[in-house]
Amino acid sequence: ALSELEDLLAEFSFETPIDRAAALSAMCTATVRPSLPTAPAFLTSAPESGSGKSYLNSVIVQFAGGEPARASFPLTADEATKSFLAHLMSSPPCIEYDDMVCNFKPHAILNRGLTNDTITDRILSVSRTATVSTRTFIIGSGINVAPERDMNRRVISIKLASVPTNRIGRRFNGDPAALVRASRMKY
Repeated sequence: ALSELEDLLAEFSFETPIDRAAALSAMCTATVRPSLPTAPAFLTSAPESGSGKSYLNSVIVQFAGGEPARASFPLTADEATKSFLAHLMSSPPCIEYDDMVCNFKPHAILNRGLTNDTITDRILSVSRTATVSTRTFIIGSGINVAPERDMNRRVISIKLASVPTNRIGRRFNGDPAALVRASRMKY
């Protein structure tokens, strides 16, 4: 089984074997996230564009099943509260923050969402609150991004290595995201 999962990662250049293990952990976490009361988020980082971070995340999110909610990572606490709660209200299998332009900041609602089974907060533009499940897989990606402060214990980093040649026109030979999408139960 491990060999089948590792084959999906064959074309990615990880910084260390620990980063490859973190990617495998992300696949497993995405698969079982609905059954876990809490789970860490994952963050794929690379030193430059064209390293495959968004592509790796597209493989990993397939393990969550269904279409992920794709969003920009919130830059402020107010923005985080509004967007995170709104996304969780629709119960997506995954929230994906692609092309993050800042580190994984410890916004209070994200801290609570990664360490509690449910969260309650005020609904935007309405004078009432909502309690929502946090059993959604969360993953982000960006260039030279990292978890900050409290997020260091709530986010598992996956670091891709620099790709020496033709990063902009880089092509992958296989299509592991399509393989998982077509045969998710197998994987």
